[in-house]
Amino acid sequence: MPQMKKLGSQLQAALSLDIPAELIALIVSTHHPKRLQDLFRQASQRLLKAHQDVMQRPSSAMAKKERARCKALLDLVRARNAAIGSKKPSVARMLALMDARAPKNVVEMRKAA
Repeated sequence: MPQMKKLGSQLQAALSLDIPAELIALIVSTHHPKRLQDLFRQASQRLLKAHQDVMQRPSSAMAKKERARCKALLDLVRARNAAIGSKKPSVARMLALMDARAPKNVVEMRKAA
């Protein structure tokens, strides 16, 4: 549950920094860990570039705003990845799901008399 609270706070921070809603919806609706890794890698590269821009032009408000957006985006991806990791089912639960989905037409073998 703490991961979901963190995801909610990161979502609120991302919305307050004017990150496009389509991008936020894409991140929140993604359930595939590899896709989240790719998004994390791209967001971290953008954050590094934005940080370099701020270091070159410290008085630029646009560069600072872009850096804040990239940081919020990176935190949102990180929180989503943590929320996915907390929902892993146990092995017993996965086996129970497999049994529930198994075909019902399996006939038990009886011992020969």
